[in-house]
Amino acid sequence: MSRSRARTVTHQTQISSYERLVRRVNQAIASPMAQARRQALLSPAADDRPDDWERLLDEIQEAENVSMTQQRDGSVHLRWSSPER
Repeated sequence: MSRSRARTVTHQTQISSYERLVRRVNQAIASPMAQARRQALLSPAADDRPDDWERLLDEIQEAENVSMTQQRDGSVHLRWSSPER
């Protein structure tokens, strides 16, 4: 009598380097301290691609109620306010 085994297929979803960067930045912005202060200091990680970092900064600049100050060390200081009602 043969015994059959069910094979489990796992699908690994690969995320792009840009998506990883966005997730990391979103976590930093969503932290309780950043939310309380309405500001965050973002720095590119050593393995971030320069074109991904620039793309992210371009997208942040387009956001309303957000000010961005680039620092000499390559980091970016973000400040945001609540939208007026």
